[in-house]
Amino acid sequence: MKRIYVILIFIVAFLQQSYGQCDINVQEAVRNGDFDAGFIPGDFRTGHTNAGSIVDGFIGKEDHTSGCNWVTGGQYYISTNEVSYSCGWANYVGTPFNPDYGRDGIDGSGDAIMYMDPLTANDALVWEQDIVVQPNQNYTFSLWFTSVNNPPVTSSNINLKVDGANQAVQPGITKTFIVTRRVAKLDSNGEFERDIDGNIVYEVVTGPVDWTQTYASITTSPGQTTATIGVHMTGGVQVNGYEFAVDKISFINSCQNLTTNTKPIFNSDTINLCESNAASVDLTPTYNDNGSEANNTYSWYKNGVLITGETALNLTGVNSEGVYTLCVEDPDNGCPVSVPVVVNKEMSLSISDVDLCNPAVVNLNINSFIDPSGTYAKDYSWTVPGSETNPGNSESIVLSNSGSFSVTVSNSNVSGCSVTAPFNVTSNIPTAPSLDYCFGDVTKNLEVGDSKSYIWSTSPTMSPSIGEGVTVVWNIPSGTSGDQTLYIQSAETSPLGTAGPTGAWSGWAGANESVQITVNSAVKLVSFGVKADSWINGGCPGVSDSINFNLSGGNSVKEPVSCGSVSTVNAGWTLSPGTYTLSASGNWYSKSAGGISELGSGAVTLNYPSGNSSFINLVFEESQACAPIPVTVSEGSCCTAPTDDPSIHIPSSTLEVCSPNTGEIKSATGLTNGLDYRWEVSSDGLSDWETYVGTGDSGDISGTQATLPSVAVDQWYRLVVALDGNLN
Repeated sequence: MKRIYVILIFIVAFLQQSYGQCDINVQEAVRNGDFDAGFIPGDFRTGHTNAGSIVDGFIGKEDHTSGCNWVTGGQYYISTNEVSYSCGWANYVGTPFNPDYGRDGIDGSGDAIMYMDPLTANDALVWEQDIVVQPNQNYTFSLWFTSVNNPPVTSSNINLKVDGANQAVQPGITKTFIVTRRVAKLDSNGEFERDIDGNIVYEVVTGPVDWTQTYASITTSPGQTTATIGVHMTGGVQVNGYEFAVDKISFINSCQNLTTNTKPIFNSDTINLCESNAASVDLTPTYNDNGSEANNTYSWYKNGVLITGETALNLTGVNSEGVYTLCVEDPDNGCPVSVPVVVNKEMSLSISDVDLCNPAVVNLNINSFIDPSGTYAKDYSWTVPGSETNPGNSESIVLSNSGSFSVTVSNSNVSGCSVTAPFNVTSNIPTAPSLDYCFGDVTKNLEVGDSKSYIWSTSPTMSPSIGEGVTVVWNIPSGTSGDQTLYIQSAETSPLGTAGPTGAWSGWAGANESVQITVNSAVKLVSFGVKADSWINGGCPGVSDSINFNLSGGNSVKEPVSCGSVSTVNAGWTLSPGTYTLSASGNWYSKSAGGISELGSGAVTLNYPSGNSSFINLVFEESQACAPIPVTVSEGSCCTAPTDDPSIHIPSSTLEVCSPNTGEIKSATGLTNGLDYRWEVSSDGLSDWETYVGTGDSGDISGTQATLPSVAVDQWYRLVVALDGNLN
């Protein structure tokens, strides 16, 4: 009986060690073991040379001229297998370390992995890192590798060390992963295919990739909190052999990262309550059991504290922030496994300051700036200056004036989910001046009043131009009446530079070779040079017949040129962002494309469709021009009404009236009511008096006075009064 008792104690103790209470402090000790963060200087040590400085000499360049450097011995490189690059006059897609190293990671071609061409030295150090560990814990030290060239690397070629001691490396387990591969498309000439924006076109394919996992088991000592772990090559490595790739290096106090085991899987390792349409969420992981689910035990922890009564696989109704950990005690799995998921309430919103220029009015929609994005319910509350209209509960606002703005976005279904973002609006648009003109005026001085130069036009396209300057004279077309709408645009500029080909002129003149001008910010094309044919009958018009130089989009200038020599054409065109073509008719000398074709870091770029250009010395200035704004010039009366009261008994009295206004003639008061009256008109006031025809032209005196309203014709007027029936 005593023996049985001892055996039972032994069995119970064994079960507690292997399948006891879940250790909720399961933590990965390796930093960037999956290399997804790329190469982090100083994060690990190695006995090999990083090929980054070599690869950086040609990666990212697409001119083909950079030489390839693929001598990889004793080097390593961290990258994905879908980098598009050019060197040695050829295009490549894969890892720039070497085209022969093209191996996809476990997560596909976009998975960053460590490519290695190891040294031939004994016990060559591949990777080593100082880590933080927990005392008296069972750890699994594992990694995945795949061979690049023969002979293939096996588990026997890899040595795992902890604090300098060799560990018992277990035989590798090879697994085939079906992954997606992003591949750049090449045309029939081996060049990268590109879309209309010049970006390389990719296609996604699916295929298998084999990786092998090897591992060692380690138990930390009581009180141990740090360790140095390393991956080494065993024995001497032969030249041109054992090239391989490494991924997902792990040192964790669990067996859950082994491919033979299983662990809970959440759809995401972080759940943000702020992107939910409900006040709570359900945590529903999946767990693929290796055996029977009947012997599983589940427990949930929040921030390391056991949640009493939660013993199911799923945890429902979570409505507060914290780190929630599911622990699964599964005898079929080999060890307890524990996976955390972070539940938070986080919202962020960042809105860049807005400069009003082109366009002059911005319709700002902030929906794409909100993190998290999604279709959850959002409320908006705006604070705007008094000059703007508050949009209320809207994701969009129309910005047309300077000032300080802010908006608060909140999830109406989840408390504590709110974010406020301030931003400023600066308007570079001039304030439209108040202008008027008099009917019949021939000219009008136009000015904004801020001592700055402006371009004025009758069209929002700014063509044709009325003029440019601080003060511009507007020649008012004859017959103009009513309020008029003109447009202004800043003419202030600063020098940008001179562009165009600088080589030798062609030996003969031919048809015009146009130049294409791409503008990314407002500029002014001040002038350009041309060289006309020296033979007048051959196409040079000379000074007798000016030439039209045209810029697509409606701009043109007409100037005479000298035959056989370079002439400067003054353009003065303000150009908004876009692409324009400069051309002219006639025969012109040309130069081969070259020289300076870009100004202002891409503000202006020149292209030559034919490879030649008839235009040189294109002078550009940076323009402060914004979108044209309308200016209303109001029609008004510019005459002063007479101060006298013209009376019929005065021999000569003048009434001045400004069209389109009308005058009113009144007789002297004191006439006898009931007398007949008639108004007459004459061109000279001396003879040929005729009866006036119009409103109030005749009648009976009333109120001791006669009035002739709505007088609008320049002539003499007189009043005839008689007894009733005696006018004629």
